[in-house]
Amino acid sequence: MAAVNISKHEYPVVDPAENARFPAFVSVYIPVFLLSEIGNAFVIHSLAYLKRRQRTAVDSYILNLAIADFLTTTMSLLNAMEYINNEWKLGEEMCKVHGQMLEACYTVSTLTLLAVSYNRRKAVNDRFKILNARKSLKRNIVFSWLAGFVLTCPLAYAYTVAKRNGKFHCSNTNFDQMSRSIYYILQAVILFFIPVTIMIVSQLKITRGLRQHSQIYRASMSFKNDHWKRVMTHERRVSRVLTWIWVVFVCCFTPNIVLRTIDHFIFIRGNEIWNQIWHVSQLLALLNSAINPFLYYRTTNRDGANSSRIVNWFCCIGEGKKSRDFVQASVTRYKFKWETGNA
Repeated sequence: MAAVNISKHEYPVVDPAENARFPAFVSVYIPVFLLSEIGNAFVIHSLAYLKRRQRTAVDSYILNLAIADFLTTTMSLLNAMEYINNEWKLGEEMCKVHGQMLEACYTVSTLTLLAVSYNRRKAVNDRFKILNARKSLKRNIVFSWLAGFVLTCPLAYAYTVAKRNGKFHCSNTNFDQMSRSIYYILQAVILFFIPVTIMIVSQLKITRGLRQHSQIYRASMSFKNDHWKRVMTHERRVSRVLTWIWVVFVCCFTPNIVLRTIDHFIFIRGNEIWNQIWHVSQLLALLNSAINPFLYYRTTNRDGANSSRIVNWFCCIGEGKKSRDFVQASVTRYKFKWETGNA
């Protein structure tokens, strides 16, 4: 192990193993962890392999979100191990990787949701701009990962194994108090509150654009036109589910972001009650990754309400008539999404 720092702040952080709430945290973490890992793995497999030839722009962004969620949940296992043992036992290098990777994945999720909101707003309000969406898609995804690691690279220096209350913990004590306060307040504002504000504005414009399209359609077309019925129904459904994705994201991450920012100004985890609230906020942030796979599936499948299609999706691969039916249905769905501007 590399040289270990001794934290200057010997705060009386409560030992979780001695707390009566410890079993509750573990019993909540395990199902959330399994739901997130299995659910996001299914979404990644479905979009990266099964649907690789029929992926739309929204599908590609959802795939990026699922990868970030999967990595976030995997990294959280190291937090759980530290919480259970009340000590970090994985060394200095792993502490630095873990500290930066968690923040990078969270940043990627935020930037991807921001890109989805912006591109959906352009697609709904100006149908001609969707022609350039394919060109910018890969660039946006690559940019989200590059930006995620660049913006969080200071944490690779900040995180270290520091001794606290006689035990070693992975913390950002290489930053002094002022540096931590400045970094995390900037991160909260630039990578959370500003993107959330932009998402809210974009969603309002998307809703207004869909309402205008619906009014124009009613004025110029008969409601017996099945094609335009499908177009408007599809647009509204995708917008509704995407709205739920960022609403869940905001609700799950806001407590953790706010408490973390406050903690770097006033150390609140020295108090037992606030220490438990802090751990609950971390579990709530992780819960976002467990809920998302259900929303991702609803977004990327027009008939996602029928859960039996999940089984059929896997079973029909390489099985004679079922396989041919699957391919035919996929081509039909792809043509429809191309016509609606989501290809």
